[in-house]
Amino acid sequence: AILNVLNTSYREEIIRNYQRRTKNVAENLVSVTEGFIQNTINRDQFGYKLFEASNLVQADIIIYDKKGQLLGTNRNEVFNLDLLSRNIHPSAFRELRKNPGQMVVLTESIGTLAYKTVYTGILSLTDGRLIGFLALPFFDSQSHLNRQQIEVFSNLIILFAVILVFSLVAGNIQARKLISPIKLIAERLKKVNYLENTSPLTYEARDEIGMLVHEYNQMVQKLENSRVELVKIQKETAWKEIARQVAHEIKNPLTPMRLKIQQMQRGFEASSKEYQTLNSLVIQIDTLAAIADSFSAFAQMPVPHNEPLDLSVLTLSVISLYKNEDYVLSESIESGLFVVADSKLLSQILNNLLLNAVQSTDRADKYIQVDLARSGSKAVLAVRDNGRGISEEWRDKIFKPYFSTKEKGSGIGLALAKKGIEQANGHIWFETETGQGTVFYLSLPLYEPDDGAFPVA
Repeated sequence: AILNVLNTSYREEIIRNYQRRTKNVAENLVSVTEGFIQNTINRDQFGYKLFEASNLVQADIIIYDKKGQLLGTNRNEVFNLDLLSRNIHPSAFRELRKNPGQMVVLTESIGTLAYKTVYTGILSLTDGRLIGFLALPFFDSQSHLNRQQIEVFSNLIILFAVILVFSLVAGNIQARKLISPIKLIAERLKKVNYLENTSPLTYEARDEIGMLVHEYNQMVQKLENSRVELVKIQKETAWKEIARQVAHEIKNPLTPMRLKIQQMQRGFEASSKEYQTLNSLVIQIDTLAAIADSFSAFAQMPVPHNEPLDLSVLTLSVISLYKNEDYVLSESIESGLFVVADSKLLSQILNNLLLNAVQSTDRADKYIQVDLARSGSKAVLAVRDNGRGISEEWRDKIFKPYFSTKEKGSGIGLALAKKGIEQANGHIWFETETGQGTVFYLSLPLYEPDDGAFPVA
């Protein structure tokens, strides 16, 4: 394309150049031609003038009379050898007869040698009449065209070389920017360990790499959640195994020990010191048996049977068991709050929370407050006491198995409560202030069927 444009442009420029020359020569040779036609100058003088003009414009000059016949030229030998016709080209003659002032460019040849000729009319200076025709033959300068082509292509090569170097440098820099996050992700992927925490990557741009980094961070978060859940399950499994073994090892000797002690009690009076001592041993054995039963219950905790139930009714029924003159138990229960849970397990959890509240203090003005109300799409139960509260060092251990702040506690109740509430898609937590009391909260999703019918648990 560049060669084609360059060749076309060059040839058009050559033609325009010779047209300008032809016009100048025609204007300068008007008086000479007119003088030769009117015999005021002879042929030698006319030929000399043509020779001078030819040297001046660096081109051959041919002049025809107004009939199109050869009048004079600086190259007489070409016509003497009959290489060219002594008559003007018919096409040029026809065109210039119509409009003598125009330029006509024709392609002609001598044998296989092709060349171009510019024709124009020679007009009288006095009256503007046509007195003859001027022809300037010329050849395209191939060497000059070649030099132009070499120059253009040299400039193009330099330009494209600069562009190539710049592209390589810029492309390399850009490629490094694009690849660096991928390499970082690859390095991080090599170090990802299921048992260790992996930090997320930071990438601000919202492009394809940003999407990849986002997916990587999502994967890391899911992996971390799975790892935490696995550790939790492993701990629970380990605690259950320990609980099963402890319950088995404790309960086996307790029954014969209790029977033996009760047999020994029959040999003493009920008011005797020995009888009271043996009775204390029976009480301690019962305490150990209760702890062993708690261990066994935790180890063999069944899959809950969740079904819709009226939490308001269940809460009131459990509260009624704890009405006592030794403390104040008040409640604020919103009716008609249905949830999906295991009624037996939920009843056990409420019993445990109320029992903990009762045992939280021995102060004379002890009170317990139970509140149940709707909060958005959840039912929230709060059990409040004015007991001793939970100290700072114990707060992170409250829901762990086998941890208890009570001397005779097994540490199983709150662990069972947490597990049961989570299995019902709920949440359990507490707020406490040392010396002021504690509030335990249960949050469960409300059950609202489309038909409005609630089954009674």
